[in-house]
Amino acid sequence: MVQRFYRLAWVLLLVVTSCWSQQDSKPVLFAGGVLNAASFSPSALPGGAIARGSIFSIFGRNIGPAQPVQVSQFPLPQQLGGVSIELTQGTTKQQLLPLFVSANQINALLLSNAPLGQVQIPVSYTPSGGQAQTSNPASFEVVAHAPGIFTATGSGMGWRILQNFKSHTDQPINQAVESIKPGQAGTLWLTGLGAVTGGDQNSPPVGDLPYDIEVWVGGRKVSRILYTGRAPGISGLD
Repeated sequence: MVQRFYRLAWVLLLVVTSCWSQQDSKPVLFAGGVLNAASFSPSALPGGAIARGSIFSIFGRNIGPAQPVQVSQFPLPQQLGGVSIELTQGTTKQQLLPLFVSANQINALLLSNAPLGQVQIPVSYTPSGGQAQTSNPASFEVVAHAPGIFTATGSGMGWRILQNFKSHTDQPINQAVESIKPGQAGTLWLTGLGAVTGGDQNSPPVGDLPYDIEVWVGGRKVSRILYTGRAPGISGLD
């Protein structure tokens, strides 16, 4: 489960980036290439900002190692596979936490105390045996809450990951051939509900987040919510 949500390949963009010339090794961040890691909603659309404490994706060229690397334990490092990410807003600077790094895509955790409003992030990459190079900065907006639901395809399109709870060993993803029924419990996987207390580099606290969270299905408000918090042991995943 950890690998599935921290890796999250965006196939279409990776196909496009493979067409770029590899002669220039300088890291480059694409315009509009900072997105919610679950929904991939464009920044210009509602919900396109990045929430404190959430997982987000960065797309570019030569921004990480050719062989992907992902985190495997806590505490989460500030550098992974030679990649580091610095967030800046005026005189405020923060080192973000990379979760998955590759040549064309990075998934990272935005800190729960990130400054609200417009920020910038350059990516620095130090290849093995080489010198550090820093990309152009990318701008995006940080907000308190911006939920995005993961999809079964990992592309932001298709069936959202809502698991039908039949038993502890039988929890299929909700879809037309096996849909959830009224009164049945389900688990919705997303990122962006909001910040948590404590250091983001450590395993997230388990418990309901202190926010007014509503779920609507078919235009009707869900009458009973059993849990709204981080997935145990997976930072940024709600």
